[in-house]
Amino acid sequence: MNIKIMSEFDNKLFDRKEIQFIIDNGEAQTPRKLDVKAELCKKLSLNPDTMIIVSIKQEFGSRSLNGSAHFYNSKESITKFEAAHILSRKNMSEKKQDEPSQ
Repeated sequence: MNIKIMSEFDNKLFDRKEIQFIIDNGEAQTPRKLDVKAELCKKLSLNPDTMIIVSIKQEFGSRSLNGSAHFYNSKESITKFEAAHILSRKNMSEKKQDEPSQ
């Protein structure tokens, strides 16, 4: 998975950094959001607890994906500014990851 950062914007009003990126996936399957999150955090040296992937979209027939993510300066800023349904998805994905598979 090759991630290319297209733009970074420091949004001081919402206390976050907004990232637009493109993933060149080649012949591999579409990556999971958790894998993209880990790769972005490693690439940008940021804390994964203060990051939310807003969207990942792929056009039909294309091998690349377009995405956007928000990196907040603190956990309090996440709960203050991010929408409730986005936060519930984040919590649900973490619970699914922690559950043992059968």
